[in-house]
Amino acid sequence: KMKQISYKYIGLPKPSEDSISPSNKIYELANKENPIIRELSGTLKELDTFMINHDVKNAGRKILSQARNELNELSKKIDQLKAENQDLLKKKLDEQNEKFNQMMANYENSMEEHIKDKEIALMKQFDQEKHDLYQQHHEQLNSELSHQASKYKEELENELVRQAVDMQRRW
Repeated sequence: KMKQISYKYIGLPKPSEDSISPSNKIYELANKENPIIRELSGTLKELDTFMINHDVKNAGRKILSQARNELNELSKKIDQLKAENQDLLKKKLDEQNEKFNQMMANYENSMEEHIKDKEIALMKQFDQEKHDLYQQHHEQLNSELSHQASKYKEELENELVRQAVDMQRRW
């Protein structure tokens, strides 16, 4: 309504509906992901609309065209920088991945060696304990055997004494 009133009372020529549509290239840039490009393309769109609405198409058309071209170049440069940055990031990630894989391989190797060393130590400890238990059992058996032998010898001596006493009584 304000535009209609300004056209009516100020005397500016009313633009036709065909001339209001700004360049399609600006609309394409407005859809870009980069907020700066989106804002600049919006500004150019407003400037283009303003120039069309106020019928000053030819006055700033060269500058507006140059601004659109520079905006296109800026957008391409930003896309190129993004691609380079992504390539660099991918390269860095690959390097970090390789470094991590190397560290993991080294860690796995050291853990395998540690496990083998621990296994050898446990086997030695097991063999030593087995030997100690065998010795202890052997000593216990010898002790019990000598105890039983002395007990048997004592019983035998007692039996011999009893038989000797029995024989003496018979004779």
